[in-house]
Amino acid sequence: MARNFLERFSALGLNGSIPPELLDGLGLYENDLRKQVESTSCSFCRLSLELDKQVDNLKSRIKQQFTDRRKYGYRLHSVFIHRGNTFTRSLLIEGDVAHGHYWIYIYDFSLNKWFKYNDEQVTEVDEKVVFADNSAEGAGPYFVTYVKEEEVDACFNPSTFNVTNLKGWLKRH
Repeated sequence: MARNFLERFSALGLNGSIPPELLDGLGLYENDLRKQVESTSCSFCRLSLELDKQVDNLKSRIKQQFTDRRKYGYRLHSVFIHRGNTFTRSLLIEGDVAHGHYWIYIYDFSLNKWFKYNDEQVTEVDEKVVFADNSAEGAGPYFVTYVKEEEVDACFNPSTFNVTNLKGWLKRH
């Protein structure tokens, strides 16, 4: 590539001819450079193949994760939300759990509705509100609770719920 350019340049007769030693040196340099590029691309190919294997391995391990727990269905019951920033020595610390404000969304299984419990106020909210991303406002999920699907009626159905059932359920779990 460089050698061809210099040969064409020399053929034009500009600045005289280029010494053959320089052309030979450029040829060797070009060959070395080509070998380095090929070697680097082979290294890159090997690295790419190795990364692909690692990704496949991780995907396989993720699929195997918690396989013994998949026989149970779980329902989301509540989402604790925390909002707050604190300032410590002029450094903003987002999400400091010791400061800020908390509220909770609780799903009522008998009514099939979400409710927001915020201090003394309880309001019904749309599911979209519960799952909205409020991180830009400094708020986000802090803690979530789930209930086994088969236990929903025993725990939350007003017609079947009583303290004796709750005590029995707690002993079993």
